[in-house]
Amino acid sequence: MNICNKHLQGQAAQPTCLVHSGHRLRVALKACEISPTAFAEWLRISPQRLNNWFLRGLPDVHLEGLARALSLSRVWLETGEGEP
Repeated sequence: MNICNKHLQGQAAQPTCLVHSGHRLRVALKACEISPTAFAEWLRISPQRLNNWFLRGLPDVHLEGLARALSLSRVWLETGEGEP
């Protein structure tokens, strides 16, 4: 599954000191109109685990795979720097 990121232009301008990878994942899903429940099902994880990622940030081990699945920059997803 390859998810578009066409609605994310300009997201790099938000202050990265106030957000983390979980917040950026939530922004990406919302921009692509993907529900957290549907994304959790696609990942085969519980909605609670996905919610924990939203709140605490993504585990490093999952960053590359999630960035690839969402057609996002790993650097942007991890740090908020650059373009999505």
